[in-house]
Amino acid sequence: VSQQLVPTIDGGAAPACEIMFANTAIRNLIREEKTHQIDSVIAANRAEGMRTMDQSLFELVKNGRVAKEMALQYSIHQEALEKRFEAEGL
Repeated sequence: VSQQLVPTIDGGAAPACEIMFANTAIRNLIREEKTHQIDSVIAANRAEGMRTMDQSLFELVKNGRVAKEMALQYSIHQEALEKRFEAEGL
């Protein structure tokens, strides 16, 4: 679990969390030194409870807690998150 406290619209702070479980796919990526692919595995395993930092930031913006610009500052993959905001009309 990794966490960042992100400034909220109302002046507070909200946690944005990345959650990863060491499942078989994650273990194989680490063993094969393909750690650059871990983000994709985390994103694909949301049903298992995993989530990327950018997924967490997206939810905070969607729920009206964090401004889009602030989420982009804390994002891991800014361009991809910005495209997701545009696709969702945010």
